[in-house]
Amino acid sequence: MTMKPLDSVPIPAKSKVAFAPGGKHLMLWGVNDTAISRGKMTLTFLLANGDRLLVDAIIQKPGAAAPAPAPQGKEHDAH
Repeated sequence: MTMKPLDSVPIPAKSKVAFAPGGKHLMLWGVNDTAISRGKMTLTFLLANGDRLLVDAIIQKPGAAAPAPAPQGKEHDAH
């Protein structure tokens, strides 16, 4: 397995894209201490059509176990 940076992630209409350890994921440096203590932070994704999607992202250290999946009905619909 190799990691490479992506400039964009295609999201076909009426589909979902998952970001998870071992797959597509975000690596951020210099995260605010308050966000780290809360264990999550809000990210804004800018879509090609100009829409903005706000997502609460779980913060975890490299090598940490994957978080439990969201309960059914709590997932955010993809645009």
